[in-house]
Amino acid sequence: MDSPAAFTVAFSGPEGEYSLTYTPDGDNNVIEVTMSGIQMTWNVEVVELGPDSVWEIEGLTRGTKSLWGDVYWFTLYCGAQARIEYYGNQVLWRTDRSA
Repeated sequence: MDSPAAFTVAFSGPEGEYSLTYTPDGDNNVIEVTMSGIQMTWNVEVVELGPDSVWEIEGLTRGTKSLWGDVYWFTLYCGAQARIEYYGNQVLWRTDRSA
């Protein structure tokens, strides 16, 4: 699977600032997340180059049940200003923007 190089980006959300670190590793790409002092590893399911040549990285937010009460699908957009969207049952739950 083609993917962008490794990167770290900070976001701002209701929990305050948090960071995501994307690590490409062939078909086992992961995102390491530290949010509200909780460290999580989210497996990446989809990496594709979307419209306007912006990388879209998608997967499940494993480990968020204790924080948010559920697990969500995420789509991370790696454009000039990165954003991450969280979906529950295919409905947009929230959008966080890079800090």
